[in-house]
Amino acid sequence: MRGEHLSDRTFRRLFEAVPGLYLILDPELIIVAVSDAYLHATKARREDILGRHIFEAFPDNPDDPHATGTKNLGASLRRVLASKATDTMAVQKYPVRRPASEGGGFEDRYWSPVNSPLLDESGNVSFIIHRVEDVTEYVQLKERGLEQRRLTEQLESRAHEMEAEISRRAQELQRANAQLEQRTRQLEILTTAAQELNSSLQIEHIMRCLVRMSLELVNASEGAWGQLIDGRMIFTEYLKQQGKLIEPLLSVLEPGVGVPGHVMVTREPYVSNDAAHDPHVLSHLQKAMGVRNLIDLPIIGRSGELLGCFELHNKQGGLPFTHEDLELLEGLRASAAVALENARLYEALQSERRTLEAIVKQMPAGLILIEAPSGRFIYYNQEAERLLGHPVPLAGNPEQGTLHGAVHEDLTPYGLDEYPIARALLQGETVKDEEMLYRRDDGSFAHLSVTAAPIRDSAGRIIQAVTVFIDSSVRKAAEAASHDERKWLEALLDRLPVPVALIDPATREFTFRNEEAKRLRLPLPLNLSQLDDTKYYATDVRGRRIPFSELPRSRVARGETFSGVEVTWNTPEGSIPFIFNGRLMPPMHGRPALAILVFQDISELKRVEAELNQSETRFRRLYESNLLGIVFGDIGGGLYDVNEYYAQLIGSSREEILAGQVRWDEITPPEELEKDKAAAREMLESPEGVCTPYEKRYVLKDGRVVWILLGAAFLDENRFKNVAFVLDITQGKAAEEQLARSLSSEQLAREEAEIALTQLRMERDLREQFVSALSHDLRTPLTAAKMSAQLIPRQANLPDKVYALAARVKLNIDRADQMITDLLDASRIRAGQGLPIVAAPCDLRQVVAGTLEDLATVHGERFSLRGEERLQGNWDADALRRLIENLCSNAIKYGDPTGRVTVTLREDGNQVELAVHNWGRTISPQEQEGLFQYFARTKSAEVSGKKGWGIGLTLVRGVAEAHGGSVHVESTQENGTTFWVRLPKDAKPSQ
Repeated sequence: MRGEHLSDRTFRRLFEAVPGLYLILDPELIIVAVSDAYLHATKARREDILGRHIFEAFPDNPDDPHATGTKNLGASLRRVLASKATDTMAVQKYPVRRPASEGGGFEDRYWSPVNSPLLDESGNVSFIIHRVEDVTEYVQLKERGLEQRRLTEQLESRAHEMEAEISRRAQELQRANAQLEQRTRQLEILTTAAQELNSSLQIEHIMRCLVRMSLELVNASEGAWGQLIDGRMIFTEYLKQQGKLIEPLLSVLEPGVGVPGHVMVTREPYVSNDAAHDPHVLSHLQKAMGVRNLIDLPIIGRSGELLGCFELHNKQGGLPFTHEDLELLEGLRASAAVALENARLYEALQSERRTLEAIVKQMPAGLILIEAPSGRFIYYNQEAERLLGHPVPLAGNPEQGTLHGAVHEDLTPYGLDEYPIARALLQGETVKDEEMLYRRDDGSFAHLSVTAAPIRDSAGRIIQAVTVFIDSSVRKAAEAASHDERKWLEALLDRLPVPVALIDPATREFTFRNEEAKRLRLPLPLNLSQLDDTKYYATDVRGRRIPFSELPRSRVARGETFSGVEVTWNTPEGSIPFIFNGRLMPPMHGRPALAILVFQDISELKRVEAELNQSETRFRRLYESNLLGIVFGDIGGGLYDVNEYYAQLIGSSREEILAGQVRWDEITPPEELEKDKAAAREMLESPEGVCTPYEKRYVLKDGRVVWILLGAAFLDENRFKNVAFVLDITQGKAAEEQLARSLSSEQLAREEAEIALTQLRMERDLREQFVSALSHDLRTPLTAAKMSAQLIPRQANLPDKVYALAARVKLNIDRADQMITDLLDASRIRAGQGLPIVAAPCDLRQVVAGTLEDLATVHGERFSLRGEERLQGNWDADALRRLIENLCSNAIKYGDPTGRVTVTLREDGNQVELAVHNWGRTISPQEQEGLFQYFARTKSAEVSGKKGWGIGLTLVRGVAEAHGGSVHVESTQENGTTFWVRLPKDAKPSQ
């Protein structure tokens, strides 16, 4: 056998017979061989442990929460695998499991282990030799401090041997540690940093620790840290001398600015070993801090959120920062991220806790927290003490402090197990709103509504119980008064001028409808299921049928809050539009939830809306009629919209103007712009925002000069945008110039030329008056109507206000509509066209009486009607009303301000005669000749200062002639002024 190789079997037998305690482990820590001595010392069998993980075969004692044997041995084995060097451990306490035959359980043993690697040809660890020395007796001897001399003498020799062995192994450990000194130092720093980082919940302390440990880990000199706040990286401290000196620093960097800003954008670490020439390094900071090289790492939370960064400067010895430095700092960065997130969570938790404590202290209910199983009171708020009438003891047992004053209705005291808090604590019962009578120390009684519940840990064990209670005496009193309050509320709602209904949210049934709602007399049953949906149903604004589940009553019962919901209720008798407002009042103060529905019939509002649309159509007719130029622009020269009249006047298309390619100030000569500025100043200073019409000229792009008469008025509250009305007076200006030339060259025709010139100027003045009146009078009702219409949607909850605004809209729409109609009709008459009338049988007496009644509401009782009681004929009643309104309004406006206006009716065969008489200034015969002409106004009208368009009597003439009749005037000082209108009974519209 000498010189021959041993077989594996023989080698295994030799190994197993070795007197020492040995285990052979593979790199996965699986037991592959064990010596007999090891088996004997551990009381194990070879077949039970081979092929098993070492800690599965030899676990810690589960009954010893402080056992560290597997932890320490595991750390040593990992060091051997990592360093490929022998690792000598200190003496370890290691429990050994006893066989069942010896009573089972664990027996504490003390080992002195040495773990040595066995390397393969490639230098990798193929096995680990785990050798131990059993020093149990030695350790136990020292622990017990036995004084028995006999045992001491027997073990003295062994102790010397162990001490020698320990000394020898310490030398081996020192040599091994010398090889790993640098790595160990770094690991210690990392371990210490992880512990210190995770032990703090203060962000400032965590970041200081991070920078200080990082400086030591990679041998850097200075460092700083920053937090990401509102998208910016904010630095407040600079650490020098490896963290020993802290200097204040305030630096705020936006994303992309400096190295921290670059890291914010890339979210990746950044290393620079040439800071002076690095474009990302801010030069002023580099020079001020003397930065040679740096390394900057972002701190990113587990959710991917960027929390901040830390930056190290100037590695000692002039060395560069390396990839190995970066790898070492990665561990610190990860630990810091976790610590920062924990600190933020802690701050949020503390904030929530403070808020909760404040709520609990201020909550209008008593709260008591009791510990299980002792029943010790651990918390109560001030309201609990007030309700109970005595302090709650924070120490003691349930018998001494658990609501001992509770009594039954017969005043017998509660047993301890009857209290809600005791049932929650001992039985796990949840008690809700249980009524309890409590006797206070002063002998008074309180009705309490008590809720109690157990608090369990993750394993389901009861660890605490909480009770919350309120004084239900107030609620009982409130319940007693609830009926009276309900009656009072219903009486109040009955006096409201709008329909109101109350609905039970649970059943969606009406519980109350006030008098206004009942007056609607709608078939609204208490329960929707009682309604015949084939006859009674609702539709929305588009005419679509609304299911009962989406009716306002159902929606408000579900808890929806809405305002201004428009619904049309359809019945066999017709349809009525409504606006609904709904709100659910939640249960409070012991009262149940209640749904409130407020609604209003908006039929009149719908009619006004239709009239507003019709009036807009009529205004569009004026806009498109091209009787005069209408311009929407501003005082700065802008043009927003114009009609075709104005576009043709300035030689441009509407498309060019709407595209912003034409401005009125660009076609106005500089000297004419002064007129525009003066007009703008007048508009700005005028309370009504209008200017006096004025003449100006345009110089068009083709060189033509156009003279216009222009009046304007502001449209908006900002007094910038305006509407302007424009008349082309180029021909009139040419005639004036021609006449002026005639005056200088033909002296003999001076008088005739002066008369013609005077007439032209009068016509110009009339045009100015017309444009001024149009600018002012038409703007006023349209602006008022627009403002009122805009206010209506904002008053959905105030139906009376809505109707007042609607009436205002209607009044102003009627005014604007009448102005537009009069202007169009007067222009038709001037063009030689008759007014279109629709004749139908009517009573002239009724038409006149109704018109005078309407005028009396404005001017008072100043009208008298005389003559025939009944005058039947075939006339256009609406046209005659306009005729009467114009004549009577002129009589009031220009006649004796205190006198009466008399209207007389007379039948004359197939003709009827209507006379309107008033006292006051007379009309001269010369003025009577042109009185019914377009733009004609008398001198007395001018002197009166009353505004007018000069088209009212033109309309009177047109209405009379359209019926085949006539009109004339008589005016003397003795008899006053009378306008006579003759009409055939059977009017035939003029062709």
